Amino acid sequence: MSLTVLHEHINFRYEVLKKLGSGSNAVVLKCMDHTTMELVAIKIFRNARGIKANVQKEVEILKRLREKDFNNDHNIIRLRETFSFRGHHCICLELAGLDLRKVMKTAETVPTMQSVRLYARALLKCLSLLRKEGISHGDLKPENIVLIQNTIKTINFGQSCYGERALSDIQRIWYSAPEAILGLKSSGPMDMWSLGCIVAELYSGEILFPGHHNAHQLALIMED
Repeated sequence: MSLTVLHEHINFRYEVLKKLGSGSNAVVLKCMDHTTMELVAIKIFRNARGIKANVQKEVEILKRLREKDFNNDHNIIRLRETFSFRGHHCICLELAGLDLRKVMKTAETVPTMQSVRLYARALLKCLSLLRKEGISHGDLKPENIVLIQNTIKTINFGQSCYGERALSDIQRIWYSAPEAILGLKSSGPMDMWSLGCIVAELYSGEILFPGHHNAHQLALIMED
């Protein structure tokens, strides 16, 4: 994507400092906001068929959560603004640190029980608001949980939805509830299953159900 050139200015405001990551639908950049002089993350979506509806849904959910989480204390990534630039849909978010996957990979020891409790409480607070608003995240995993200052926040609401809907195959099966693997619709209880898998992994340092494919994943779950 041509917009990832270092020191390029996006929307005449955001200076590109670093590429943070990319996925099938978007690239995320670390930028300097020259209006507020703050570091931010800009998520730039690719121009591909079917992307527009997904972007609109993600933005709608982020705006709703920002409105409901007016004290910014439910551990959800904060949407700052949305805009279009050179034909690309863009989302400006608060800048986060490492995700839990990278933290667990680089840590020499597993987190203390106190840290695990704090992480679990933070995630439960996020899921409590999602449940209240009738939203399921749909892709809860360590890569979508990031450190910000002294807490963690949930990111990447691209697979989120209101109510129930069929899941895509994007979610990693290690954190998928049996219902999701069997092709049932996404719902809040499935997010709780994902949370349980994440907390167990934080505590033990090992993936709870490291399946290689759907059938293997279900077999591991049934064995335990």
